[in-house]
Amino acid sequence: MAEQSVQTICVVLSEHLTNHYSGPLARGAAHAAAYFGCRLLLYSPLHIFLDRRPLGLADFPLLTPRADAYVIPGFVDDEMIGYCRQRGAALLTYADRRAGVPAIGPNNREGARMVTAHLINQGRRRIVHLRGQEDSIEADERLQGYRDALDAAGLPFDPLLVCVGAFRAYEAELAIDRLLAEEIKFDEIFAANDISARGALTSLERAGLHVPQDI
Repeated sequence: MAEQSVQTICVVLSEHLTNHYSGPLARGAAHAAAYFGCRLLLYSPLHIFLDRRPLGLADFPLLTPRADAYVIPGFVDDEMIGYCRQRGAALLTYADRRAGVPAIGPNNREGARMVTAHLINQGRRRIVHLRGQEDSIEADERLQGYRDALDAAGLPFDPLLVCVGAFRAYEAELAIDRLLAEEIKFDEIFAANDISARGALTSLERAGLHVPQDI
């Protein structure tokens, strides 16, 4: 492929490259770019965790304006969208969605329903849901899938069993600490992502509870 015909795709990571979510996303982008003969730029923010939404240009001060396409988090602000589009670049979002912009991502609601139904089929009845950030569409969809499975099984929805883990280990750890301190009974945890599951495991281990024997 001639140099002038090589397309440049910029993947803007929502969190640092070392994050459990960003790493696989970057690897997938690299494989696809190599297959199609595209130039790939990865923009990784400096902070390991970004807990501020929406993200804007101030969060990505060195972002190139010259890419042919951008893959960006769905929770960026309008200024960021305008910046990426100013030269006619194609746009794709992930991790939440925006009206008018194509998006990629999992079927959050159905996946969460299947996970919760599996736990119910194992005889669990008091299932905690460690949900993601409260302003996240994906977190809302996973919560709805959890509720769908409870409804299908004829189990009541108990808001005390829904805690905000915010897709983070520390917040999830604190949430389970609180449930244990308040002696709220539960026999299973459905964490919204792997990182919050890790935080839950830390809390349970500190309390002397074993997985999967106790929880």
